[in-house]
This record gives sequence, C-alpha cells and structure tokens, in this order.
Amino acid sequence: MRLIRSLRARAADEGGFTMALVMISLMVIISASAAAVAATQGDVRGGGDDVQRKQAYAAAESGVQAYAYYLTLNSDLWQLCTNVPQLQLNQAVAQGASRTWTTLPNSTAQYAIELLPANGAGSCDSNSPDATFIDQTSGSFRIRVTGRASANSKVKRSVVATFRKPGFADFVYFTDSESGNIQFAPADVINGPLHSNDTLLICGAATFGRYPSDRIETAKPGEGNAGNGWTKAAGGSCGPNPNWNEPGAATINPNVGTFRKNADVLQMPTTNSELYNQTLSNYRFKRRANITLSGTNMTVTGMRQDGTVLTNASMPFPSNGLVYVSNDTGCTAHALNGSGYPSSPYAAGRNNCGEAYVQGSYSGNLTIAAASDVVVREDITKSADGMLGLIANDWIRIYHPCGAGDLGEVTVQAAILALTDRFMVDRYDCGAQQGNLNVFGAIAQQVRGPVGTSGGGGTGYIKNYVYDNRMKYRSPPKFLAPENSNWKLSTQQEQVPAQ
Repeated sequence: MRLIRSLRARAADEGGFTMALVMISLMVIISASAAAVAATQGDVRGGGDDVQRKQAYAAAESGVQAYAYYLTLNSDLWQLCTNVPQLQLNQAVAQGASRTWTTLPNSTAQYAIELLPANGAGSCDSNSPDATFIDQTSGSFRIRVTGRASANSKVKRSVVATFRKPGFADFVYFTDSESGNIQFAPADVINGPLHSNDTLLICGAATFGRYPSDRIETAKPGEGNAGNGWTKAAGGSCGPNPNWNEPGAATINPNVGTFRKNADVLQMPTTNSELYNQTLSNYRFKRRANITLSGTNMTVTGMRQDGTVLTNASMPFPSNGLVYVSNDTGCTAHALNGSGYPSSPYAAGRNNCGEAYVQGSYSGNLTIAAASDVVVREDITKSADGMLGLIANDWIRIYHPCGAGDLGEVTVQAAILALTDRFMVDRYDCGAQQGNLNVFGAIAQQVRGPVGTSGGGGTGYIKNYVYDNRMKYRSPPKFLAPENSNWKLSTQQEQVPAQ
C-alpha cells in the first residue's frame, strides 16, 4: 500500500510518463501477489487442503490490492459499480453461486470480487451509487473478495474489505490553524489522535494520545526545535518536552500516542450549504432554533424555512438524519473584541442568524448544521449507540454569559466541526473557572479557539477531550469530509464460512 500511495503522488507530477509507470507498477504488484501464492506451495508439508487454504487467502488479498490500486487512480471508481473495464467485478452473490473469476498471472490461483450493497439495496446501481453502495451511517463501502487455489479447488476463503475516506472525525482534535498564541499547557491531556495542518505551540509536558496507535501529527515541520514539528512556548515554566512517542524511539511508552511531522494537509470545506439541499423540508429552519434532544425525538422552538412557527414542537429525528438552520434577512455578523472573539455573543441582532441552540440526550443518529453558529446550551449526552454531529459554518460555542445562567461543568458527546472559525467558550476570560469541559467525540475547527485561561485561579474551562473510538469506523449522518481526501482501506476481515 505504501507503493500505491507513492505512485499516486508521483502520478500527479509526471505527465505522460505516468501511465507507463502505472502499468509496470501494477504488474509488479500482481506478480508479487502471484509469487506469494506460489510460495505457499512449499511452506507446509501437511495436507493439500492446508496449502490450498493459504493459496486461497493470498489470492483473496491480491483481489483487495487490485481494487485498491485502481481506486487510487480513479477515486470515483466506486460510482461505476461493476462497469470497470480494468477489473472483473460481480454484484453480491449467494454463497456458492457462480461468479466471474480473475486468474493471477503465472499461477492457477483465482479471485472473485463482489460489491456489497448498502442501505438495504439489492445491488450496486451505477445510476444511484450513493444510495446503493455507500453506507449512509459510516460513509464507507465494502467489497468481498473470494480466493481459491485453482478453478477446480473446492477450498475457498473470503475477505471483506471496507474502504473509507479519512475524515475530521478520525481525530479527537483537528485544526487547520493553531492561531499562534494559544498553547497546550502542561496539564492538558488529549485522549485520542490529533491532527493539525499547522505547527503546535506547546508549554511543558502536555500529554497526547492514549496508546502508540493514536496518531499525533502536524502537516508543518515546525518553526522551532530544529524543525521537530512543534514549537516550545516561551517562558521559564515550559521546560519538559511533550509527552508522546517519537518515531523510531528505542523505548515506547504504551500510554501515549506517536508523533509525526509532515503529514498530509486535510483541507477544510468552506461551507456546509450542501447539507441544506439534502435536508428534508420539515427539518429546515431559519433564524435561531432551540433544539432539545430526547432519545430519537427532539423538541423545537423556532421557525421553519417556510415561515411556520413552532413552539416546543415534538418531532422524530428525520429519516436521513439531517437538520439545518439557515440565516434570514437581517443577520448581523458578530462584533469582535480585540482578540477576534465575539464580544456580545447574545446580541439581539443575532436572532436573525442561523443559530442552533442544542441540549439534551439522544439515542439515534443525527447531524445538526447551521449557516452561522451552533451553541451548546446545556449538556449534550448520548443514552445508547447513537451518534451526533454538530456542524457550523462559523462558530461552535459553549454558552457562557459570565454570570447568571453559567453552566458550570459541561459535557458534549458529539463530533464537532466549525468550518471557517472556532470551537470556543463564550466570554472564556470572564468570571470564575467553571470546571471541566468534557468532550467525548471529535473536535475539528478552522482556527483553534480558547476555552479558558489558567492564570490567577483561571477562568472558563479545563479541557478534557476523549476520542470516541466508534468514529474510526462510523460518523454522524452526512458528516462533511476533507475536500482533498481519498479512499483508503479501513478494515479487512475474513468471512467465515467463505462465500
């Protein structure tokens, strides 16, 4: 797979030379796969079935690599369903049913690739591949590859491979820009993978990750520390280095993540307007909408896009899992203070802006998107296996008027995405410290936002961010992905019995 990724990167730069290189490289991969199959003939002295089982599995893996290879060349390959001239593809078949097989070069071993439909569809339909092949919950698609040692072999092994685009929900913490003056403090703990397109500013031994497989990555090499990918904040108290594993370290700490620099840049979308077009009409609101979640229902006070006024109206979650709150005429931009943050976040002029004030407990799958802001009005928690997404074009804010109505310690269990601005606490530098800001899920923001201060007893909140591991394989409905992300093999598991 490293070879495939590197070839794809070179393909973008080398013009006409690329196709010849591509074909040569594919032959290398297929030949290597055939060699792996052949090698199994001599590594077991036991019965023939044992040898054939190994050959069948190697052939199945070859089929997965072949599909993955052509997907790197054409990221829209999945939309064609079985109409891919370079590959012999099958719709999903019943166990033991006939299908089209591909024979590996210089070998008798074969594999057959099936496309596994999604969302209750019977097959992948190239006229509507999104609805029939892409799982609407996880944003992934699956193929099943069955291998056998020869056309006459009764021994088969099947592998189910899942392909998914890298997304913002892959990280408990994501930023496009680190804002320069906001730093990770010594007591900060990031309980999950982290990505920044910028350089991290770190003071002392902040802890990053929970175990070595948690990726802690920056896309820039770093302006300080000899290009180590992060910058040490100024000040006498910023002594120790961050608490993470360095690549290639002789000793691995099993309780922290692994750092790397020069990671791929993940590009933020500039708007969530496409979600408005996908939202059912009864779930399109404008101006401010107060939304209280309860299981798989929600209570809404606000105005629908068509002008219908709702007061504490009970509604089930929409069938496609999307709610959208639009701006109306007269929406005024936030007045910003000298630091660039809203100085009067609850000003009357904001009532015509598309703001979703959200609270409650949910058990279903839902994404709430807003043309302006999403405001966490009280705790947002899950009571079952549901998944919630909060997507704002501008800010995602924790309600904090600094006085009457302050929430105290607050919990948010959701995937958070602020496309053009920040995730932050309103008036974060005012009043007494509120306790922990507990986020269980994922946070992605264009620019890093503040949630509190630490000097003189502190204000606002202390960060307690924990990654929801389900988001490695699932995401909330229609949760936006980076604009430049490509499909990657996410999981590969053997199916027993084989197909």
